[in-house]
Amino acid sequence: MSMVCRTSMVVLKTPQSHKLALRHILQQCSRLVASSAPLQAEGTYRGLELEIRNKKMGRPLSPFLSSYKMHFPMATSLMHRVTGTGYSSLYYLSVIGVVGLAPSFPALIESIQSLHLDPNLILATKFVLTWPVMYHMFNGLRHLAWDAGAGFDLPMVYKSGFFVLGLTTIVTLFLLSL
Repeated sequence: MSMVCRTSMVVLKTPQSHKLALRHILQQCSRLVASSAPLQAEGTYRGLELEIRNKKMGRPLSPFLSSYKMHFPMATSLMHRVTGTGYSSLYYLSVIGVVGLAPSFPALIESIQSLHLDPNLILATKFVLTWPVMYHMFNGLRHLAWDAGAGFDLPMVYKSGFFVLGLTTIVTLFLLSL
């Protein structure tokens, strides 16, 4: 197939009509593709039979998180992804909500204040909203250090992970005290 297609490409480089050359290429290549052997050899994969056999043997469909033992670096990586995805989604939803629901931002703040919420509930809500942002920021700095090649050995990964968790909590509590 490649010999015919390469030979046909030479035709395009000559000053002949490009339309005829293109037709020749398409005819030659389509004949070879149509007459070529199927991609699967006979009996190598029989989808339903293989699936039934794997179920009988208790094999999972494919490896997933349930196949692995959860360890600390895996949990911090998962939290980093969840906080990033969650906050990007929350950001867009809040913009849509502010634009669609309130005539202005001060009116939105006034409507929230008119609910007369318990100060402890407000403080807990601030913590729940602030902690993931701080975690994502500090863990992102940790990832940047890894990209630079620093702190990638396993003991340092654990130390930096605990440091990020502690620093996140301290900074979040500091921000709540303001």
